Amino acid sequence: MDLSRLSTDALASFAVFADHLNFTRAAEALHISQPALHVKVQKLADTLGRPLYTRQGRRLALTPAASRSPASPATSTPA
Repeated sequence: MDLSRLSTDALASFAVFADHLNFTRAAEALHISQPALHVKVQKLADTLGRPLYTRQGRRLALTPAASRSPASPATSTPA
């Protein structure tokens, strides 16, 4: 895993996605298109070498690895 390839933009975008667990709502919050957000999350997952979410029907859930991510709301500390 090449951590130098991690983008702060992708991490920030993933944090918003993780908060919403919905690509459309997260993209709206970020003021970008849903496909652009999906690409950022997918590239981040590819860089990390593991999936960040699972799809259960229409429901999205973070994987255990994503839940431990510093960008995940579950592990983020308030500013």
